[in-house]
Amino acid sequence: MGDVRVSGFGISDVVGEKIRQTTGLIGTPHYMPPELISQGRSGPTGDVYSTGILLYELLAGRTPFAGPGPDFSVAYRHVSSRPPRIPVDDAVWNVLDGLLSKDPAQRPTASEAAATLRRLAPRLAGSSPVTRAEAPEDFDAVERPATVVRGAFTDEDLTAFSSGAPGDHAGIAPELGEADSATIARSIPRREVRPRAEARLEEQVAIPFWRTRKALLLAGAAALLVVAMVVGFVVLAPAGQQTPTAEGGQMSKQLQDAALPTGLSISREASYEPASGQIRLTVAYGAQKAPLSGDFLEVIPGLADGEACPAVTWEGASVSRNQASITGLDVECGWKVSGLEVPAGGAAQVTAKVSVSPADQQALDAWLRSGSEATTAATQDPAVKGTAYPVQRLKGVEVRTPARVVTPSPLKITLVPVWAGGADELNPLYVSPASGKPSQVLAAVSGGEKGVRFSDGSDGSDGSDGSDGSDGSDGSDGCGGALAVDSAGLTVTALQITPQCTVRASVGNFTELQSPSFGITSRENS
Repeated sequence: MGDVRVSGFGISDVVGEKIRQTTGLIGTPHYMPPELISQGRSGPTGDVYSTGILLYELLAGRTPFAGPGPDFSVAYRHVSSRPPRIPVDDAVWNVLDGLLSKDPAQRPTASEAAATLRRLAPRLAGSSPVTRAEAPEDFDAVERPATVVRGAFTDEDLTAFSSGAPGDHAGIAPELGEADSATIARSIPRREVRPRAEARLEEQVAIPFWRTRKALLLAGAAALLVVAMVVGFVVLAPAGQQTPTAEGGQMSKQLQDAALPTGLSISREASYEPASGQIRLTVAYGAQKAPLSGDFLEVIPGLADGEACPAVTWEGASVSRNQASITGLDVECGWKVSGLEVPAGGAAQVTAKVSVSPADQQALDAWLRSGSEATTAATQDPAVKGTAYPVQRLKGVEVRTPARVVTPSPLKITLVPVWAGGADELNPLYVSPASGKPSQVLAAVSGGEKGVRFSDGSDGSDGSDGSDGSDGSDGSDGCGGALAVDSAGLTVTALQITPQCTVRASVGNFTELQSPSFGITSRENS
């Protein structure tokens, strides 16, 4: 997987991790940082500012400096005006205010801003959307130091001038108010223009810079500085001790796993601060089409193979040690995360403080990767039996029906879970017509019966699938109108005789499921 980088909001500008100087304005005025407009400087801090503009637009329905006037007016507001306050949570506005700071040095880094927004997401998940407002006519100006212009004359001089004879000028002078200052106009020395032939002759006889005395002095000073640095390193560095590097500072790493068939996606972020001697691990669980819940497995290994499992403190969920005798998964350093509810299209996260101290960035990367790989290997082991950790282990669903059905009667449909080791007919997900409570596995991967729907094999040519309350038996289905589905989509009834028919189903993130072909006969022919 390559790195994803924001190149710009209107024009690609490959910046990397350094600052570039441009000779003109390049970009979309609505998203350009003030330093690019006023100084032509671009860099990672400008990307953070542009991302803040985009976040503001997602929340408010417009960019912060949109309003009357041409693109130049919009660009000038980035430099001179404050973004209008929008009715969002104070914590969210503080993040926006930091991202849109006029001073690049006051903006957070991309990783700091992302971490802050992730922490706010669970608390603000139920917030109401912001009502879209029109762009304001006026904008609050940024407070700037006042400019003082000193006059060319003293107060006494100005008094003397004003008391002089009016001369021959007729009429009454208009009242212009008190003068703020006087302007000094200094003459510019005339540049001597020499004949072109004389100038060319001087250029030919000019001494190269490297042969000048200034160049020799600079070269000598640089050589002395290099020698002093080498000597100081040799003399002052303690024997047998490596010189300090950036590896001893704060480190972080993010890792995103591939989405699972149930729609579960897992992302992990590890950050290490030497002062604490601990890794802070944040695990985020995301869902696609259906809500997910139940137990989740997470392996927290030691730094190296063979090391004892580290001490872990958890926040955000009920967590206990994985017990192989109960779950059937025999994995070292495994933890069972319980009590999480991941909404459809949303996410939930837990945090762990792990008492390990990686030596460098490479060690931190390897540790995070080993935990992810160990978790995946344990949940996808074909030798494991049972139904533990269904959201991570379920590979598919099979739709089973009898080979022959008697009309008129309900059609028995069995949804069979498929694990890494194969189909489990002894522990079905769901049986229709239903009797009793749905299975725990069904509740974990689809939210229960509300995540299950059956259809009669209709090709959708007339749009009638029974969802409007009809019985669906108007001949539009692939069985020639032989089946009827109730309005809830959970019970299918065989109505007419047909030699060949199928039924379709969807279970949570598993869609377009279809049963093998079966026949419908009468009681007399059975």
